[in-house]
Amino acid sequence: MPVNKKKKWTAKELEEFKKLILEKRKVVVDDLVVAKEKADEVLKNNSVNAIYSSHMADAGSDQQQMEKNYYMMDREDTFLQYLNRALDMLDVGTFGICTSC
Repeated sequence: MPVNKKKKWTAKELEEFKKLILEKRKVVVDDLVVAKEKADEVLKNNSVNAIYSSHMADAGSDQQQMEKNYYMMDREDTFLQYLNRALDMLDVGTFGICTSC
């Protein structure tokens, strides 16, 4: 079986990776904006509804929705950090190079 002896990415390949990462980064940033808007809406509705309703089921549903929104924001933020790190590695020329060996 032939062994792939390719050691370094070409400039064209690196540019393609950068383009893909930037596209994905835009999607993630847009998703973060939407998740924040949803979380803000739930918070706003909680304060309005708190005056009129104190039913435990309503409060539980609102809390669950808020936690879901914050979880998604945290998840997307972590992914955004990985994408930013990949872009930094592309800029300094270490993308695709093993950091442990």
